[in-house]
Amino acid sequence: MSHDLDLVKLVEDELKSARLESDILLAYSGGLDSTCLLHLLLKTRQRPVIAHCNFQLRGEESEEDALFAKGQAMKYGLEFKLKSFDTVAYAQKEGVSIQMAARDLRYAWFRELKSKFGLQAIATGAHLDDQFEGMLIKLGRGSGPAGIAGMSVWNGELFRPLLSTSREELETFAKNQGIHFREDSSNKSDNYLRNSLRHNVIPSWKEEVPELLRQADKSRRWIQEMELFVQAEMHSFFQEHLILNNTNESLNIKVVQEHASPSLLIFYWLQEKGFSSSQMEDIHSALASEESKQFSSGKWVLYKERNALVLTEIFEPSMAEITLQEGDRLLQLDERRYEVSFHEQAPDTYEPGINYFDADRLVFPLRFRRWKDGDRIQLLGMQGRKKISDVLIDLKVDASKKSSQFLMESDGEVQWLVGHRQAEPSKLTEDTRKLLCFRLLS
Repeated sequence: MSHDLDLVKLVEDELKSARLESDILLAYSGGLDSTCLLHLLLKTRQRPVIAHCNFQLRGEESEEDALFAKGQAMKYGLEFKLKSFDTVAYAQKEGVSIQMAARDLRYAWFRELKSKFGLQAIATGAHLDDQFEGMLIKLGRGSGPAGIAGMSVWNGELFRPLLSTSREELETFAKNQGIHFREDSSNKSDNYLRNSLRHNVIPSWKEEVPELLRQADKSRRWIQEMELFVQAEMHSFFQEHLILNNTNESLNIKVVQEHASPSLLIFYWLQEKGFSSSQMEDIHSALASEESKQFSSGKWVLYKERNALVLTEIFEPSMAEITLQEGDRLLQLDERRYEVSFHEQAPDTYEPGINYFDADRLVFPLRFRRWKDGDRIQLLGMQGRKKISDVLIDLKVDASKKSSQFLMESDGEVQWLVGHRQAEPSKLTEDTRKLLCFRLLS
């Protein structure tokens, strides 16, 4: 029984370390790990809310799991929450695997419950074997140190007190305590990578290295400590060198090249922006090139310019168009803010940052949008129209700023490449009687 008491003390200690006194949501499948955690929490006088997901993937077996989970909650007088998901439909819609779909669905629901009921934490039965299997999968995918470092016991949301406990130890606890739990038949299949590792790779490895899980976890914890140190160093570096403004962020290429590990800088800068490891390698290689280059992650674009790496978010179409009514007096285009006014007389001198148009030659509402391939403008003094892309090249506009360039349309015709050039049709003439003025405020 001393082994069982050790597990109870472990959970008590982890609860104290995380400063969790009550109000815990238990992600409960009915399997070995979550059922053991349920009993351990009860032994520490916790009264968790039981949340069970029915992913409707195993027919009658899934329904029986849900009934078992409800029965456990009723047995111990605990609040019970159940939700069924059409996991297959979600996976097809989002283009993800069934496993990833189930993960997305359950954690979204758990977070919803946590918020709705004001709970402190979401507890899961993840254990040492899960940690090691996840580490192997991440290694095989070429993950960085943060991925290999694995799960933490407490991250401010998820509470995993059994990460230092093996599956074998949980089986012993369940046997000693007479605990009944459900067996998921899909765990016997080798169709999933994790199951294949669990059934075919790790057992033979453990025969050669009996303390494999413990030894590997020591290495993982070292990686975790080093990752925390590197994160602190990266935070300090970016605070000093990363230049931020309303539309982009940038790093001086020379500063990056002079760092002890340019590739590590690029990784920590871009890892949360959706760039792949191969893209980050290409970006590192491009640092020494004189050419301008462009890399896209889908939501972000990184421009390698002559002296800087510039990261810009790709704007959604709904955010990329603004309509100006005749009565509007302010116009906000990203970081540019204009005062809008009408006048009856042209100024004696023209000041920088002020643009005038013949209001009678414009059709309201005016449309401000980002330029796209194929757009053309009839520049002042020109007979024909010129491609906007060529105008931007002539103006030597940085590649990082091109994608966010606004233009002004009147009745489908481009009248202004905002901040740069105006069009011939709406210019001021001797016949102009009403002027539209845009004054740049910031």
